[in-house]
Amino acid sequence: MRHFNKNKIASHLALTTLALAASFPASAETEIEELRRELAQQKELIQQLITAQKSAPAYTPPAVSVEPPIPAAEKVVTFYGIADVGVQNTDSGQGNKWSIGTGGWLASRFGVSVNKPINPDLKAVAVAEAGVQYGTGSAGAASVIPGINNGYASSSAATSAGGQLFGRQIYAGLNSKTFGALTAGRQYAGTFALNGMSNALAFNGYGYSGSIMGANGMPTRVNNSVVYNSPSLAGFSGQLLYSTGSDNNTNGNVPIAPGSTVKSNDKAGRGIDLEAHYLKGPVLIGASTWNFYSTTFAGAETGLAKRTGFQLGGAYDFGPVKLFANYMDGRIKGGGYENVTKAFSKTGAYSLSAMIPYGKHRFHASFTDFNDKSAYNMDAKLYGIGYTYQAEETTKYYIAAGRMNNSANASFSLPDGGSLVGNVLTPGRAVTGLMAGVTLGF
Repeated sequence: MRHFNKNKIASHLALTTLALAASFPASAETEIEELRRELAQQKELIQQLITAQKSAPAYTPPAVSVEPPIPAAEKVVTFYGIADVGVQNTDSGQGNKWSIGTGGWLASRFGVSVNKPINPDLKAVAVAEAGVQYGTGSAGAASVIPGINNGYASSSAATSAGGQLFGRQIYAGLNSKTFGALTAGRQYAGTFALNGMSNALAFNGYGYSGSIMGANGMPTRVNNSVVYNSPSLAGFSGQLLYSTGSDNNTNGNVPIAPGSTVKSNDKAGRGIDLEAHYLKGPVLIGASTWNFYSTTFAGAETGLAKRTGFQLGGAYDFGPVKLFANYMDGRIKGGGYENVTKAFSKTGAYSLSAMIPYGKHRFHASFTDFNDKSAYNMDAKLYGIGYTYQAEETTKYYIAAGRMNNSANASFSLPDGGSLVGNVLTPGRAVTGLMAGVTLGF
């Protein structure tokens, strides 16, 4: 709408009137009066327009619809891994051996994880993780950690008893921020996780407690399992695992190779693992228990034995030093196992360890005492020390040493992060190892 200036219009009208008066003779006064009346009417009309303009609402431009920015797509699939390479000097009773290998401090691996949002609280998840060897290029090969459902590969190593590609872990399921996660596949037991949380070396280098405590039947990675992980509530969280076992469909002999069978039944490997812990600030306190059927039984036994046990673990961070402690008790009994096979039918073990942080440096030390209370009395003591330097966020250098002192009847080897030093052919032989290398996460 155009805006009118009242003063300019009035001046213009006055000048126009004078000009007209000057241009007409005196005899034309009647016509002049007529013009004056018309001008007065126009002036009144203009005044009305100006008044109407002032009372009208202010002009508002039409609203422009602006679409909200479209967020960048969340990354659904992630590839990750650990490359650990180094040099080792070991002696398992057959002389010193130098080797260039992989998985000294940490087991080398390659994996893929999937996180697919369903709504703001819920997402679909999946993980497939394989052990790999940077020394040879093979994948899926792994060392066996004694325990339940560990007849196959469980981490990367040259000493393999199985060859499935994703032997470390593979699962899929749903994860809710509010209600926790429910997944199915080959998965870590909460007992095994707590064992690593309550040791200064976790699962690294020589001498971590889980490498020998598993001999009592402790579950580590469990096949055909369903796992529920609770959300953390004021520092409390837990895990419940149930496995259907080996899924045997027979109560008779089970073929394991051409012309070779073992006794088993449809309960083989079936069982449950329960773990709970409190982790807040400097404090960690946890407990776990398990109850599994063995996978096979000897010819002189009447059925599958049960593997049961419990664990207590904890840690406290004092700042200059973090202290760790763990105790585990295990039983293997039933079906005549205690009188026939006998090995590790009753065991107890504990570990004490410490970690000292100093800038990018970490100093680790661990001691584990394994007490076999069965008729075979295969006791052992495990010592481990390690040093790491965090070069950057995902790269660290390490030096570590370890020693396994076997009793007269024991022949435990010395595991590192992803392999075994070598088989011990002579019971009672001490095993030693020294390593140095680099670990890169990606």
